[in-house]
Amino acid sequence: MATGPRWSARIALLITILMCGAVMGAFDAFGMPAGIFPMAQQTSASPTPTRTPTPTPSETCDIPIPVPPVCEEDSSSPSASPTPSASPSASAEEHDSTISINYARTAFTGAVNSAAKCEPKRKVIVRKVRKGPDTLIGKDTTDNKGKWSVAFEDPHGKYYAKVLKRVFTQLDTEVTCNGAKSKVLRVG
Repeated sequence: MATGPRWSARIALLITILMCGAVMGAFDAFGMPAGIFPMAQQTSASPTPTRTPTPTPSETCDIPIPVPPVCEEDSSSPSASPTPSASPSASAEEHDSTISINYARTAFTGAVNSAAKCEPKRKVIVRKVRKGPDTLIGKDTTDNKGKWSVAFEDPHGKYYAKVLKRVFTQLDTEVTCNGAKSKVLRVG
C-alpha cells in the first residue's frame, strides 16, 4: 500500500497524540483515551476495574514532550503587550536655537544661542550656496559657550551655517535642542 505525504503527516500526528496522551496519563487500563470512549461491554453487574492513578501536571515524566517552536511576532502587527513608556516622573523640555555666521581672516566663525544646556556640544556645518545641492565646506562642534569655527581660505560666494538638532537626557528630563539655519553670508 503506497502512502502519500498526507498519510505520512496523519500517521505522524496520530503517533504524536498517542505519545502525548501516554505522557500525560490520559489512557485507561485498556489503552483507550480516558473519558472519550466508553469501556467495551461494561455492565453494571461487573466490577469496575481499578484505574492506575494518573500523574498530575507537576509530576515529571521520563518521556520528553516536544515543545512547539516560538515564533516572533510580525513587526507590522500591533503587539499584545503595551509599549513601555517613560516613567511618570520623567519630563521633557524643548528649546529653540539660533546660529550666527561671520568670516574673518581664514575662517568662518559664529555662535549658537539657546538655553545654556543647548549651547555646548552642538554639531555645526557650513555650506556654500550652489545650483543643485549646496557644497559642504566644513564641520565643527560648539564649545561650552556655543562658539564654533570652520577654517576656509579665500572664499567667494554665498555661505550659511546650520546647527543640527540634539536630543539628550539630563536628570530624568529629555532635552530637545532644535536645529537652526543662519542667514546667508556673502563673502568676496
